[in-house]
Amino acid sequence: HAEPDVGWIYRGGLDPEEFLWKNKAYIRLLHYKDFDTADGRECVIGGGEVDLEGCFQFARANEIISFIDQDESQRGMEQDIVRAAESLRRLS
Repeated sequence: HAEPDVGWIYRGGLDPEEFLWKNKAYIRLLHYKDFDTADGRECVIGGGEVDLEGCFQFARANEIISFIDQDESQRGMEQDIVRAAESLRRLS
């Protein structure tokens, strides 16, 4: 079983949503991470270029457990967690 990270799928040059649907038989958990294409650095969920809505819809349709995976923060982790939660709330 797989636990893909949509941010790293994106950084690897693939379309995360397409990857998820193509490999849905193997996916049990899903990480959300986002990247800013301007500087290539990790950013708060919803602040970058990853198609989070498509990934979220995939997870919902397939009853996949999802969570945020953010390793670094430019503004402060607590503030980023609040912003990330707001971004995901808009998708639900």
